[in-house]
Amino acid sequence: MSNYPSLLIHICSGFTTFSTFALEQHSLLKPGDLLNFTNYTLTSLILGIGTVAVGFWFSKL
Repeated sequence: MSNYPSLLIHICSGFTTFSTFALEQHSLLKPGDLLNFTNYTLTSLILGIGTVAVGFWFSKL
């Protein structure tokens, strides 16, 4: 139960990060800039998944 405040902070941060990501995607898609939208989305997802993989790798050292 002592980790409860920390868990709530991380959940709220995740919502904030995701909403910013969605807003930026929407702002790129709205003017019809499909190439930048695709590049931004794929780059963000690949770097995000890569960062998680590196974090798991570091945790096993």
